[in-house]
Amino acid sequence: MRTRKNPMTGLKRLLCVTIGLCVGLVAVSADADDIDDYVTEMKAVEKKNRKDLRALSDLDKIMVKRFPEHVFRRFAGIFYDVNFKKLGGKQWEVPGKPYGSPDTFDQRGVQIRAHWSSGKGGAPADQVTCVVVSFEHGQPIEFESLKRKVDPLDQKALLKAHYEISMMGLAPIPEPEEGEDPKKPSKARKIALKDRKKCQEPKKKKTGRVGQWFAATQGFVTAKKQRERRAWYSWSDKERHATYVLFVRLHETALESPKAMGMSDTFAKAISK
Repeated sequence: MRTRKNPMTGLKRLLCVTIGLCVGLVAVSADADDIDDYVTEMKAVEKKNRKDLRALSDLDKIMVKRFPEHVFRRFAGIFYDVNFKKLGGKQWEVPGKPYGSPDTFDQRGVQIRAHWSSGKGGAPADQVTCVVVSFEHGQPIEFESLKRKVDPLDQKALLKAHYEISMMGLAPIPEPEEGEDPKKPSKARKIALKDRKKCQEPKKKKTGRVGQWFAATQGFVTAKKQRERRAWYSWSDKERHATYVLFVRLHETALESPKAMGMSDTFAKAISK
């Protein structure tokens, strides 16, 4: 854990704004199996606090100026940040820059969101979407579609639930066509088989300074009628009594790009305390 001066020192005027902003970060739907739910939640908070966010941009400038060697964006709860210098920030967009204060450390919900795009080949602005959400220990999350509750303290069970829900939304692998050579499957079947091999059930995986568990799914999402990859990185913070989960969604235009695919791990490795 690195040490540095408290960036909130001497910023009492803006601290009042940050407290008001973080109070607005309410918890999202317990069964939020789609990253869109979290993005929608964050947009609502940003809209509600648009005036405060403009004021917070001044705080952002002060913090970056004070710590030029570490161009970071703090989580809403301020105890973690993302080093955008490591990410090569020009292709990243961070809609709104929520900050918190020591007085609001127990707030739960969306902490930060960011988008990345190569800007090539018709790639959308959110070719890669990253959202970090915190879940309070001892507060079971009810996954209605799975008909079970999970305590966030159990990282494996938490990622397993998100993994299963995501897998439920994927189209089944196409059956072999009549007379099809097993060694030469149809294009659709070949892609589906390739995607399934890239799915990963929850497992312990140290990623960067904080990541402890990892899971991922990839395939054709029936509801969206397009291929997609979703990845989850989690870590437990006993001091904060919370489990943090980084949700990553990669658009189908990213699936054949090694650079875009690598942004998932890259973002996770840029998070630190």
